[in-house]
Amino acid sequence: MNATEFVCAVATGLAAGECSELAPWLARRLVVWSAHARYRDAEWAAVRAEELQAVLADRPTRLLKLATALAFTLAAVATLTTRATRHATSHASRAASRASRAASRASRAGTRASRVASRASYAFRAAARASRVVSRASRAAARASRAGSRGARLGRRAAVRARVRAGGVMAATAGSSGVLTYCLLSLNDDPSGGLAVGVTLSGLGLAGTWRLSRAVRRVGDR
Repeated sequence: MNATEFVCAVATGLAAGECSELAPWLARRLVVWSAHARYRDAEWAAVRAEELQAVLADRPTRLLKLATALAFTLAAVATLTTRATRHATSHASRAASRASRAASRASRAGTRASRVASRASYAFRAAARASRVVSRASRAAARASRAGSRGARLGRRAAVRARVRAGGVMAATAGSSGVLTYCLLSLNDDPSGGLAVGVTLSGLGLAGTWRLSRAVRRVGDR
């Protein structure tokens, strides 16, 4: 055996001795931690730690005590994992519920917006119908106005024609009166005076007839 092997043997023995002395201490620490990890109540966790330490004391060897402490530690880790999983699941469920409520609110808001848009569309259609009715009424009023204007023009033309007819009658009457006056004066042996009066009356009648015909033409041109 050389010096290196001797040093390794001594170091291994010392390490084994230290580990054998460290195992019970580590086992007690693991048991206490596992008890407090599994139970949230501090008093109950302390009671369970004492019970688990009593279980460790009943184990005959140091390695068996360490193995038992490791088993308790694994059980505590499994409890913590289950608790964390439940917490995450509960948190995810609450988040999903909140998201569902938000989606429901958004759906109701969309329905309300659709109703408002439908009402606005109905109001727009009603306004369009009212606009068409107003346009039709405006066209009817324009037609009535044109008809009234035509009636007024026809009335004016009829009035002028009536005046023309009256003027024509008056002119004819004047001409007849002139001829009759000429004849009467001729019978009284004054043909020159009767001729002058008859020509004058006939000329006045013809002048009145000409002016009335021009007036009728102007009204017709309008």
